[in-house]
Amino acid sequence: MSDLRESAQLRELVSDYYNQMISFEEYRAQRKAIFDIIDEEINGVISTIDEEADDLNDTSLINKAISFFKKNEKEN
Repeated sequence: MSDLRESAQLRELVSDYYNQMISFEEYRAQRKAIFDIIDEEINGVISTIDEEADDLNDTSLINKAISFFKKNEKEN
């Protein structure tokens, strides 16, 4: 079964990151690749998100976090 292979890959990847053998960025890139394979093979979904859009989403999350903390500072 393919899902067992991807499961083993994810466990190895987490172990590598936990043991500081790879950077956070590399961990995320490899994890995304594994999740894309799972989506395609098991769910029949092909990822259409490009890296530029992913970078924009990261920026958006950062902006949301900053707004959240600024809002809480004003309330206190």
